[in-house]
Amino acid sequence: MLPTTNPFDYEGEFYQLHQTRLETLPLQPSGPLFYFGGASEMAQQVGAEFADVYLMWGEAQQQLADRIKQMQQLVTNCGRRKEVRYGLRINIVARPTEIEAKETAREMLAKVCPKVLAKARTTEFPNTKRESVGQSRQWELRGNADEDWYVEPLLWAGISVVRSGAGMAIVGSYQQVAERLLDYIDLGITVFILSGYPHLEECENVGRNVLPLVREGYLQRK
Repeated sequence: MLPTTNPFDYEGEFYQLHQTRLETLPLQPSGPLFYFGGASEMAQQVGAEFADVYLMWGEAQQQLADRIKQMQQLVTNCGRRKEVRYGLRINIVARPTEIEAKETAREMLAKVCPKVLAKARTTEFPNTKRESVGQSRQWELRGNADEDWYVEPLLWAGISVVRSGAGMAIVGSYQQVAERLLDYIDLGITVFILSGYPHLEECENVGRNVLPLVREGYLQRK
């Protein structure tokens, strides 16, 4: 069904609509882009068949490269003509210097209970009964992090100690964070969902100090 402003009826398994009108239409004539994420085999297959953008959570660079390569093969096997884009959901801790950024990261965990920090060193915390493959991968990365929660240079797992979901962060100077984002672009990632804490302040911080460096670096690398 194509988007329309004309009233329409719809009878489905989950929704029944009568004389419904879409007041605001998506930019794309065929409908909004379909963003989809999932690390399980089934989810990757669905993404390969239907997604416009396949989303991933932060992992080590080689892991992301392997995921993209695997997805590209799945897309080829599906016989799709439309290209799938790749996206990354990750947190940012950016400061003028790497030392300042790492200190900010440490402060984020300064008031966490020591028992919680100790349990987070294992891959079995906080709940092994969940079936999310993506969540399990995040916990595994955290369990293998160094004493300061770094999985690899600049990739910090500290946020995953206090929340589930996308728990990795890029921690570094403005220039380092920009270069890491450019490295992700080189891997084939072209869509980014970035976040930080507190949200408003970090949105302005990254927008003013990191993204201009990404744009400049991108033009230089082309």
